[in-house]
Amino acid sequence: MTYVAKIEGCKAYMVDGDAEFVIESKKSCEVKIKYVSNVNVNNNAATLTLTGKAANKFTPSTFIFLLKSNNLGRISEKSIQVTANLY
Repeated sequence: MTYVAKIEGCKAYMVDGDAEFVIESKKSCEVKIKYVSNVNVNNNAATLTLTGKAANKFTPSTFIFLLKSNNLGRISEKSIQVTANLY
């Protein structure tokens, strides 16, 4: 299934790499999101939407994730694993 990643909201978040990717059956996929901290911004929230492209009469489910930052640490890179069932 082919998905397209799109971020809306705070400009501090961006997709790091290709925004279009394929998730094969019973496999996982990694979508890297880059966040550049800006303490002058009050609302550090954005929405990550993974929209499925229709193929073979099937339209994959859309996934929506809320991205938030509290700027509490000095860790510049962090991986957070999120698991969701596609079908």
